[in-house]
Amino acid sequence: MRHLSVYLSGGLLSATETSRISISPPLIEARVFPTEIKAREYFMEKPALYIVIPCYNEEKVLPITAPMFKEKIESLIDSGKIAIDSRVLFVNDGSKDSTWDFIQSLSSGEVLFEGLSLSRNRGHQNALLAGLMEVKNLCDITISIDCDGQDDINAMDRMVDEYIIYKWRGNCIWCKKQERYGHFL
Repeated sequence: MRHLSVYLSGGLLSATETSRISISPPLIEARVFPTEIKAREYFMEKPALYIVIPCYNEEKVLPITAPMFKEKIESLIDSGKIAIDSRVLFVNDGSKDSTWDFIQSLSSGEVLFEGLSLSRNRGHQNALLAGLMEVKNLCDITISIDCDGQDDINAMDRMVDEYIIYKWRGNCIWCKKQERYGHFL
């Protein structure tokens, strides 16, 4: 038996069965959702997106790529695909250069940017995991991308579109990198 929640226009009714729930009076329209699906999806609110970017000694790259990430998230917000509370989270993986100082200046000057710093270098995957764990309750969609600008950030548009189309069928959209650009930053 799984726990279900029913979202009504006037509140929340909880049930512990998967069968039909009869509600009186019959004029009230109710929809039954699994507990893990948020009410915001039922009311068609735009999903919140966090772009999680691990960074290690990226002081030379961040001034180039940060505006690209900002432009991408602003275009997704402006197009109405994602919520205005969407953000870019830079995760400093114990950099020895001024990467963390640059992330702090970005986050203090722009509401779209946030920063998280690990106490020491723990490796790319651990930095990514730390960022994902930090934002897991703040958003509906997370996209991870490297800071170096080698991956196509325009692929995010399709990822968000796929989430919007398939959000009722599952909770993970898996993407495979096809190729990288010929130039590197």
